[in-house]
Amino acid sequence: MNSPTFTIIKEYEGGRLPFYHMDVYRLSLEEADELGMDDYFFGDG
Repeated sequence: MNSPTFTIIKEYEGGRLPFYHMDVYRLSLEEADELGMDDYFFGDG
């Protein structure tokens, strides 16, 4: 997901597993829920 001022989640593919870099310190709990963070934490990456 991209923002005009910063990237919250950067996805890297092409390795053994997908890798996700997340700058979540900027998010509130409500915003994290809206982004579906559980899908990243409990997914294949």
